[in-house]
Amino acid sequence: MIHMTETKCQLITKANQIMTNMVYVEYRDEIKIIKSEHISFNSNEITQYKILGEHIKYRRKQNHSLGHAISGMVEWKKMLASDRKKTFYQYYYTILDNQLENENYDTIPSGNYLVVYHKGTYETSYQSYHLFLDYAKKNHLILDDIAYDESLIDELIEANPQNYITQISVKFKKEL
Repeated sequence: MIHMTETKCQLITKANQIMTNMVYVEYRDEIKIIKSEHISFNSNEITQYKILGEHIKYRRKQNHSLGHAISGMVEWKKMLASDRKKTFYQYYYTILDNQLENENYDTIPSGNYLVVYHKGTYETSYQSYHLFLDYAKKNHLILDDIAYDESLIDELIEANPQNYITQISVKFKKEL
């Protein structure tokens, strides 16, 4: 509980120090994660919520509630090209404590990331994707296909979903 509370306090402190609707460039170390089952892009909401529920059950059973909210991976290029009007996750994921050794886990790779902080509901985070896309075009960067949406301010901290803060990260490399 102490570790979980410390992590939540760190996320709140970070959220209070950033500006939304601005692009940051950050180097990130590798992050260990547990991913949900894949969610097909044409899945209905019932299937999405079923997979989310299974991920929550697994997370709770394995005691992986370490202060981080459940996060989402988005194929952001596919999303922007579609006519969807809300963020659609291909995977839900949970950030793991780096002390875990015997767990079967995936990773978010280390590297340089463009980071945008979105203020608003989880479903509207896609509205901030244009910020890193515009920045990448101006600076001749090649963006990975996956965006990582991580909640800093969520329903445990803020009652009004319009005030949630989501950190959106996309790995990049310089054009040759």
